[in-house]
Amino acid sequence: MKKTIVISCIFVLFVFTGLTGKLYGEHLIRVGIYDNPPKVFLDKNQKPAGLFVDLLNHIAKKENLQIDYVFDSWSNHLDNLYHGRIDLLVDVAYTENRAQRFHFNQVPVIESWIQFFTLKQSVITEIRELNNKNIAVLRGSLQHQYLENEFSEQFDIEFNVQEFDNYLESAKAIINGDADFLLADRFFYFSPVKDTLLLPTPVIMNPSSLYFAFNQNTSEVLIHKIDLGLGELKNDPGSVYYKSLNKWFDLDIQNQTQGYLKLILALSIILVILFVLLIIKLYRRLIKKNKELSFRGGHSAIGK
Repeated sequence: MKKTIVISCIFVLFVFTGLTGKLYGEHLIRVGIYDNPPKVFLDKNQKPAGLFVDLLNHIAKKENLQIDYVFDSWSNHLDNLYHGRIDLLVDVAYTENRAQRFHFNQVPVIESWIQFFTLKQSVITEIRELNNKNIAVLRGSLQHQYLENEFSEQFDIEFNVQEFDNYLESAKAIINGDADFLLADRFFYFSPVKDTLLLPTPVIMNPSSLYFAFNQNTSEVLIHKIDLGLGELKNDPGSVYYKSLNKWFDLDIQNQTQGYLKLILALSIILVILFVLLIIKLYRRLIKKNKELSFRGGHSAIGK
C-alpha cells in the first residue's frame, strides 16, 4: 500500500513538473531558422547567428529557456510551424492570413520593406519598367505573396515570377541573366549573399514589421516572456538589441552621434578662430586709419 502511494506521489510530481515546465517555458523550444543574413543564418562554423539569434539567446538565458535551432528553407519552415514540428519561427512579417495559422508576439523586432535589386545596367526608377521582366523571389515569402496578389492588382503590368529556395540562388540567377530583378526585403542589402554587382533600386513598397511567429499550441506565457524581454532590450540603448544592430548592420548610432558632435565642435572652433581673426584684422585697420587721420590732422595744423 505504501509502495503504491509512493509511486503515485512520484507520478503526480512528475506530471506536475512537466506541466509547470510547459507553462513557464522551462522546456526545449524548437526554433526555426533559415538563410537570410544578417538577420538570421548559419555562420562559417555552421552555428546559428544574426540579429534574431542574438535576441533569442539573450532572452533564453535570462528566462532559463533551452533552445534547439532547426535549420531549413523558409517555405519548409512555414509548414513546420503550422504542423508543430517547430515551436517558433523567426523573422516573420505579420499578415492576416498568417495570423489565422500562427500566433505572433506583440512587440515588433524591427521594421522592414521590400525592394527590387538588379544589375547596375538594369536599375529602374519606375514600376512600369518591370513590364515583361522576370522577377526572382524567395519561395513562400511575403514578397512572393505580394507579387502574386496586391502587386498584380495594383499595377497593370505583365511579369514572370521565378521562385528560389534561398537568396544565394536568386542572386546567382540575376548575375547569370536568368532573371532580371530580385524582390527582397531591405536587409538583403546588408547580406554577404548580395553580390557586389547587385544594386538596390529606388522602387520600394509594402512596409512591414517583423516578429516571432509561434505554433498555435504555444503557451501564452512563453509569448509574453519573449515580448517582455524584447521590450526591455529595445528600451535600453546599451542592450544586446542595439549592440546586435551595430554588429550586423554596421549602424553604430553612438559612434555616429559622437562623430557628428566632434564635427560640429570642430566647425564651431574654426568659426570662432575666423571670427577672432576678422576682429583682429578690423582692429588693425581701425588703428591704421586712426594713425592716418592723426597724421593728416597734424600736417593740416602746421600748414595753418
